[in-house]
Amino acid sequence: MATINASQKQILAKKKTLEHLENDALPIMACIGTREDFEKEPGLTSSLGCWGENRTKTIYVDYWEYPQANFLKGIKNAGEKTYAISEINDFDKFSLRYKSCMGIVVAGKEKMTEKNISFFSHLDSTKILPEGKIRNHFLVDINVLLKEIQERSVYGTIDAVIFGGNYLDSDNVEKNDLMMLMDKVEFEKNYRDFVYLLSDQIFESLGFRPTIIAGPKTITGCDDVIYDNDHRRLYVRRPKIGETSSESFISQDLCEEMEEKWRKEWE
Repeated sequence: MATINASQKQILAKKKTLEHLENDALPIMACIGTREDFEKEPGLTSSLGCWGENRTKTIYVDYWEYPQANFLKGIKNAGEKTYAISEINDFDKFSLRYKSCMGIVVAGKEKMTEKNISFFSHLDSTKILPEGKIRNHFLVDINVLLKEIQERSVYGTIDAVIFGGNYLDSDNVEKNDLMMLMDKVEFEKNYRDFVYLLSDQIFESLGFRPTIIAGPKTITGCDDVIYDNDHRRLYVRRPKIGETSSESFISQDLCEEMEEKWRKEWE
């Protein structure tokens, strides 16, 4: 699903990624494109507005917000610029400026209302991966939400996807970014380790591996992401679309061959 025109079909690349869904349950789908791509196809997001502001029930899952302010809005976090995870509800959700950060969306059909419900996140892998309080706090929060959505949802309707992150030439990026020099990030290893961590948590709670609905960015810049809850549609806006790095996969398929293709897309 490399461009917005090609990405309007459901992500059905591999049957095994959908075995957890009943026949009438929709998977989470994605539209991935540049800002220019979305401007050429205004119908795709016109009902959402630029950042979801056209919906009366929309949550900004703000990674950049002060922790207490997020807490008061029901958005879980472990301190400033660590992670932000929404509550489970039937609202649309969005977040901005995913640089090396990643996100997950988990959706199900609620037993009581038969409406789609979901939670949505903006996760800083550099803060969560190291052993310590932030990681422990995150694992508690994410597993509480996974358990809750499992209990509230009709069997066979839950789906989960991972998105965002980057896969860059660490040395080259750091030489041209003073902030990176202060805190060296091994983007390649960081991306790989976080995919495995998130996938493992979802598998342990829900019994299936999530789809990585879009591979990592292979250029500098940020993703902006909107989730349309009713239609289970994820809109991912990127500065540039790479052919291989936009493809979906599951964590078991993450291999050296795939990573080598991403390396070839480095600028």
